[in-house]
Amino acid sequence: MQFHYYYYYDDDDDDDDEEQEEECIKKNIQKYLTINKRHILTILINSIIIIMPTTVKGLTIHKRNVYNHYRSHTINNEPIRETSYGPVRGIEFKFTVADNIPNILYRVNAWLGIPFAKPSIGLRRFRLPEPPLPWTNIYNATQLPATCWQTEQIVYNLSAEKIWSPNTIRSENCLYLNVWAPVQRHPKTKLAVLVWIYGGGFVTGTASLDIYDGRILSALNNVIVVSMQYRLQSFGFLYLGKPDAPGNQGLYDQVLALEWIANNIQNFGGDSKRITLFGESAGAVSVGFHLLSPKSRSLFNSAILQSGGPTAKWGFITPAEAYNRSKKFLHEFYSLVNKRLLDKPWESNRIPDICKRSDTDDIEIQFQCALHYPVLDEEHYGYTWTNAEYTIQDGGPVFFLLMPVIDGTFLPQNPITMLKTGNFKKCPLLLGANQDEGSYFMVYATGNDKVPGNALPDVSYSTFLKHLELYYNYIPSYPYKGPAIVLKSVIQRYTDWVDWTDNIKNAIRLRDEIVFIFGEPLNHTDQKHYTKEEVQLSRRIMTYWSNFAKHNDPNGNDTNFPYDWPKYSYPARKHIVLDTNSKSTGVALRAEYCAFWEEYIPILLEEFDQEKFFLRNFKQVENEK
Repeated sequence: MQFHYYYYYDDDDDDDDEEQEEECIKKNIQKYLTINKRHILTILINSIIIIMPTTVKGLTIHKRNVYNHYRSHTINNEPIRETSYGPVRGIEFKFTVADNIPNILYRVNAWLGIPFAKPSIGLRRFRLPEPPLPWTNIYNATQLPATCWQTEQIVYNLSAEKIWSPNTIRSENCLYLNVWAPVQRHPKTKLAVLVWIYGGGFVTGTASLDIYDGRILSALNNVIVVSMQYRLQSFGFLYLGKPDAPGNQGLYDQVLALEWIANNIQNFGGDSKRITLFGESAGAVSVGFHLLSPKSRSLFNSAILQSGGPTAKWGFITPAEAYNRSKKFLHEFYSLVNKRLLDKPWESNRIPDICKRSDTDDIEIQFQCALHYPVLDEEHYGYTWTNAEYTIQDGGPVFFLLMPVIDGTFLPQNPITMLKTGNFKKCPLLLGANQDEGSYFMVYATGNDKVPGNALPDVSYSTFLKHLELYYNYIPSYPYKGPAIVLKSVIQRYTDWVDWTDNIKNAIRLRDEIVFIFGEPLNHTDQKHYTKEEVQLSRRIMTYWSNFAKHNDPNGNDTNFPYDWPKYSYPARKHIVLDTNSKSTGVALRAEYCAFWEEYIPILLEEFDQEKFFLRNFKQVENEK
């Protein structure tokens, strides 16, 4: 069981002696973020930062859903805190953990479902969020908030999928956040804050999942944990370039939540000068965008990116592409509404009149229909909203239709350009991804926890190459279609047709690291399911994450672990290996793969261009003869 991590720190020191090193670091940070890609063939590397274990006993957790409530928690005191908008009442949880020999009783205050925005309903459906109206009575923040509308991603009916299914009702009124804070003996001491942004490709996800419960992480490491909801799919990313649908609504939801945290977290015992963002997949892409965006750079102090980054190809599109996709979505949506009206005429009284016109190509009419069309229930949402989004195949091999857009405001420029020019927040960073996590999709496709070597016995080599070419053209680092010789080089470097599934054997699935970060192995309801080594590994990872939030250094002042986490520097490029069996550091992880892309491929392309130049001139000379 192994985890490999890089830790990078930038304190904005302008010392001339460090300028050269900083330049190298920026170059490599950009490279590592750019490398992150996700696809089921896993032909290309998808990161060189975090390597998850190849065999994890505890991760057979996917065979059943064990994310239940904790064995013992009681609601005693009612902690009340003031916010900018009014007082909120929380609840107190008391619990012990699985490896707690002295039976220490941990106490955590939780405020669940605090509104940070007005409900995104009515005419606000596709608009940017607005701060909530103030209240005078005490607001009961004692229940997990509603989940923003989305389609439940149950494709193969596996428990591994079900643990990510929403556990609260789905609603447009979903812009709420949660806060967990340890009950302190010395409440005047301000604690570091960890702010979680969930993943799900900007199409699924919710902060209310049991697996994201922050009480163990908060209690055992004496930190504040915060999570927020944000809008997804068309509600979060429809783009028409106007205030009623400006695009990036879901990201602006996050910004408004971060503003709330910066302005109010001190009332919950948090230190507004020690706020660390951490997120996974689309959550990590979001964290990366906040590192870039002038709208949110000032609202936090450090960042942790897990399985994603701001240059992920599936993470953003241009305004022209966003408008084109939104236009197609509205057309398809309008057609589905009219079809539903024909199939279910008894629903006519529920459908707005503007949706009942004969088929029209007027985008404004289609938009007004989408703006006023009600969401009655899950089936109703799936029939129209979901089908409209998933029947338009514009997303390429990694398919997400509506996603963040380079809007010129939240994202002023292409993220790759911003990184290259140094236009991003300089702060301490942890970067990472799971080894072969693209196999997550392959695992689900087979309906098993492991993919046998002969999982696809009927896939011919020609079919394999055909699909590989689709992914080759999708590489963000090489947006143009390179010559065939480059594709052949990729195939030669990354595949062995005799055993091309090698990368997916026993691969760690996307999101599997989350159980360790939030302390699930210490959950009493699953006391016998994890080994002692895995419980200790979870404690260790939680400590590193918390130390990073507290001290901008994962090592902190902790002497429990025999190996320090080395700070990233160039050219050493050291990383830590977190393992249940050993503890060590490594150097230049997967450097040969990086060299392949950064050194060999450019030379190959240059030689190819020179060859074309020679042939072109040779033909010209021949013609002149």
